[in-house]
Amino acid sequence: MITQQGYQISFNEVFHALGWIFIGLVFVIWLARPPFTAKAGPAAGGH
Repeated sequence: MITQQGYQISFNEVFHALGWIFIGLVFVIWLARPPFTAKAGPAAGGH
């Protein structure tokens, strides 16, 4: 019984840590520079 509770607590801690890592990666990606820039000119005119 104690071992099962220990496994549950450790799983919760790992899941909590993964949640914080995900939130951190969202901010890193949000602040990252886009891979391309918009180019003005005849090719960028569209339809």
